[in-house]
Amino acid sequence: MWKKVLLALIVTFALVLSACAPAAPTEAPPPAETEAPPPAETEAPPPPAGVTELSILWAQWDPANYLQQVADMYFDETGIKVTVVQEPWGSFYDRFSTEMAAKGDAWDMVVGDSQWLGQGATSGWYIDLTDFMASKGISDSVTEATLTYYGEYPTGSGTYYAFPTEGDADGWSYRKDLFENPDEMAAFGLNFCHGLGLGLHERPIISRLNSMDHPMELEAGMVFAVETYCPASDGVSAARIEEEVIVTPKGAQIITLFPADELPIANRY
Repeated sequence: MWKKVLLALIVTFALVLSACAPAAPTEAPPPAETEAPPPAETEAPPPPAGVTELSILWAQWDPANYLQQVADMYFDETGIKVTVVQEPWGSFYDRFSTEMAAKGDAWDMVVGDSQWLGQGATSGWYIDLTDFMASKGISDSVTEATLTYYGEYPTGSGTYYAFPTEGDADGWSYRKDLFENPDEMAAFGLNFCHGLGLGLHERPIISRLNSMDHPMELEAGMVFAVETYCPASDGVSAARIEEEVIVTPKGAQIITLFPADELPIANRY
């Protein structure tokens, strides 16, 4: 179409130039020449049929292998080839950031770390996915906290530059034969630590018997007395050994001055 428009403009411009030229002497008109037909127009190539291949950059580990398996199944269903490019963890960020700084297009997507979100958004490495995710209902497919801390920037803005691929989780397990055994539970009750203050057993108290259900956060500067209990073989006597410790950013520091490795036996209790 644009070729026809261009040809029409050229013809019009030639006619305007002819009208502005001075009149020429009247002469016999030359024999009419047969006008050559205009050259045949070359049709523009058809537009691309659509996306046929995608590439995703990720670190070299098992989840990336699993993603490639899912990508192969996606190819079987859609015909779109997806290649997961894996880079060792040690050079993963360097390879990605170098390509982005050079404004390269080596990959279509990256499964990056959530800590890259701010830099990726402000540096123009990531695109705004907010409208896309909302229109497809994707933003409602994960928990709110997961989407906030893995895809939103700035926090609380409602703007999303990424979608969580996987989240972190903490798993806890315990031996039921120990923690649910009455004898062991009684023994655990005699091994605990408590704060130092005005009371005999100042709060807080940390024990395997109740701390599983009522945990507390340790903070630097807290001071505790860590107690253990050892009964004697006579069934009557016993010893309770106590160490005072202070919580530091690097761990617990024993502040007891008297060594507790060897204690003298005084008398029956």
